[in-house]
Amino acid sequence: MSKIILATLSCIQVVAVVGSQAPVWTQATPAISPGVRSNHAMAYDSVRQKVVMFGGYNFQSGSMGDTWEYDGVVWTQVAPASSPPARTGHAMVYDSARHKVVMFGGYDPAPGSLAPLYNDTWEYDGVDWAQVTTASKPLNRLDHAMVYDRGSQEVVMFGGNGMTLHNDTWTYDGVDWTQATPANNPPVRALHAMVYDSDRKKSVIFGGVGVLTTSGSLRNDTWEYDGVNWTNITNDGSPPARSGHAMIYDAVRQQVVMFGGSSAQQMLLDETWECDGVNWIQVAAASNPGALAAHAFVFDSARLQGVMFGGHDTITYPARTWTYGGVLSSSTQYGAGCGSPALGLWPSFPPNIGATASALISDPPTPLASVAMGVSDTFFNGLPTLPYDLASLNMPTCQLLQSSDVFGLAVTQVTPTLLRFDAAIPLDVALQGRHVYLQAFCWAPGANAAQIVTSNGIDWQIGNH
Repeated sequence: MSKIILATLSCIQVVAVVGSQAPVWTQATPAISPGVRSNHAMAYDSVRQKVVMFGGYNFQSGSMGDTWEYDGVVWTQVAPASSPPARTGHAMVYDSARHKVVMFGGYDPAPGSLAPLYNDTWEYDGVDWAQVTTASKPLNRLDHAMVYDRGSQEVVMFGGNGMTLHNDTWTYDGVDWTQATPANNPPVRALHAMVYDSDRKKSVIFGGVGVLTTSGSLRNDTWEYDGVNWTNITNDGSPPARSGHAMIYDAVRQQVVMFGGSSAQQMLLDETWECDGVNWIQVAAASNPGALAAHAFVFDSARLQGVMFGGHDTITYPARTWTYGGVLSSSTQYGAGCGSPALGLWPSFPPNIGATASALISDPPTPLASVAMGVSDTFFNGLPTLPYDLASLNMPTCQLLQSSDVFGLAVTQVTPTLLRFDAAIPLDVALQGRHVYLQAFCWAPGANAAQIVTSNGIDWQIGNH
């Protein structure tokens, strides 16, 4: 059955393109989660298709030195043979050319320590961490920001706090760090956010702390770096100034996405903003994570969604995993069945990629039933516009509601009055947002001359959560 369904789904024409609908925040519920933390760092390993997280700050135990991986379903703590010292305020990216996570800087505010401020470089290959010795390197710092420029195949780092605020730009090619000399630099800052726009091939910075005082001075400026120069991008709809926020680049929707942070009034924010390279727009995303700062946010290119973890709210340090984007699955009934009582088709488990979707058939006159699957609810094989009246086939009051591209899919009897249809949805992100239509057919002696009755239809929209 899986091969039949896969063949059916592979012929689907795009009905709803991934990302075409309003973005959605969804809280994930992994069985195991990392401990509470803030000011940690995450990177997305696109080869192994896993989020990698290291370190952070726990308000009870101090700085942390643990490594975790998330595959979209489960968080797993890994135990590398070697590992960096515990730290917080560091930055991490994934070097897709060399297939390594790169980490730089941070500090360890452990009680009784001298609070070492790091300028070390570490790399993680999915098995072990290894410290890299470079001929040159940036000064010690924390709360800086890094991206991986896929065009130049270099890590790009900007700013940070080294007991004084920086506005220097550095690149790392896997061998050495090199300080760039752009003609124009953004002002000094720390606790800013930075992403790489892979479509426009530019690094994008927003916000951050501009003055090291108790109250600070927060920025709300947007800057872009093309590998040569920085350019200040001005628009009328810039988000309010903030620090401790997090950003991703959503490569599906071609948007920079920003969430949360702390305001100039030291209030935590629950806003979602998006920028298309020209304008910022606040997004009224459903079910957002609530006010949050010092969280980590990366884009999962395998599942086409952002993944966010940790941070702190106004009271606690919630160890929660959230996703942003993708497509919500849905199961919608339409049309009507025929028979007495009418044969019914009901949603059960929703159609998510990589999972088994189900539908229930109610009041079958016999257990001899099957399901037809189609890719359209308007047209089929030269027939007039659907639904199509089946009276000409000796099935009065019955209708064909969808294109029956695959007919005769098996069902399982649950009770004498209930049957179940199961469909394994392939783990293929290209299926997100696409529609599949179902209708049940059942052997019904005496119901009509054809001795077959039909159910209502179900419109399945395939999602990832």
